[in-house]
Amino acid sequence: MDMCRTELHRTSGGWVAAPEDLEISENHHVRINLTYRTDRDRRDGLIIMLHGLNERSWDKYSPWADELCTQTGMAVAMMPTAFHIDRGKPEWSRIRSMKPLEQQRKGSSRMPKSVSFINAALSDRIDRCPQRFVTSAYQTMEDVIDFIKDIRLGGYEPIICRNTTVHLFGYSIGCSIAQALSISSGELFGSASRSVFFCGGSALTDARPVSPYILDAEAFEQLDSYLRTLARGNTKGLPTALVNTPGLQALRMLCARDYLKDIRHQAMNKHARKSLYVPMEGDAVFTVQLVRDFLGSLPAALEPFSPDYPHDHVRPFGDYTESQGDFEQLFNNIADWYASASGHRSSVRPRAEASVRFLSAAVPTHP
Repeated sequence: MDMCRTELHRTSGGWVAAPEDLEISENHHVRINLTYRTDRDRRDGLIIMLHGLNERSWDKYSPWADELCTQTGMAVAMMPTAFHIDRGKPEWSRIRSMKPLEQQRKGSSRMPKSVSFINAALSDRIDRCPQRFVTSAYQTMEDVIDFIKDIRLGGYEPIICRNTTVHLFGYSIGCSIAQALSISSGELFGSASRSVFFCGGSALTDARPVSPYILDAEAFEQLDSYLRTLARGNTKGLPTALVNTPGLQALRMLCARDYLKDIRHQAMNKHARKSLYVPMEGDAVFTVQLVRDFLGSLPAALEPFSPDYPHDHVRPFGDYTESQGDFEQLFNNIADWYASASGHRSSVRPRAEASVRFLSAAVPTHP
């Protein structure tokens, strides 16, 4: 089996809540990392992978993309979120550049241990303008939509067939972007499209992303408060042209569990049976119970992942020394889920014997 990797280069517009963000030239260039097998038909499908908050490289995700490609036979496109990965300023990832900001935020933080040079840039940006969270998510949604539209026009043939079925794989906050895409633009993906939501999928205000790797405590409080007001309909600070779009309405539905419940249930129900949620036991950011509570009676598949090795939200597979079998088995099950839409399975790897345990079958989440 030959695995190939290539980059697809695109340009992106800009939906910004702060005018200064228009000057970040890196955000206008979208570099999609594509992994595909040369021995598979280009019509076998495409999985778009959406990553977590505050990621600055694909290092964590490349093994996931390789495994998905190996197990499913489908191409995997890793889509960078606006102002993340290589779409942000290079200095946001440099310890020397971020140390002064880290020390400044630690000095005024009630939880200084939540502050680090890793999260200083994002925390400061969200603290000063929490609307950035929404405009970044919305821009990413538009990037995905424009990418799919170009696929349908044959813009990536022969690597990606114009008629291929497009699936989604979201991790952490990438789950929320994938949910919003399914709600607002689900018809673009194809009737056989399926979505997997790994370590995410609850209401945004139920998530607790306070971590030296994600957000510090003060930035989280600002974001949490803002998302609650957005759920209630306060769109102050957002670009006017954004306010009444289907994409923003979809994001609003995901903000808080107790707001827009009926309209959210109706919108998510259209694609619920094509959705697999894989929250992780021991995850303190998106807990299994809060994902279950958010889904309520929706007929989505829910398969909590319960690994026995040391793990957390940021490192769901630890350092891989103890988790390799579990990792392969998890992605084997995910590949089966995608294959159930097309009726075929393309894996060249035999099923791994592993200690991974799923706490429930792929059945509707309601009693």
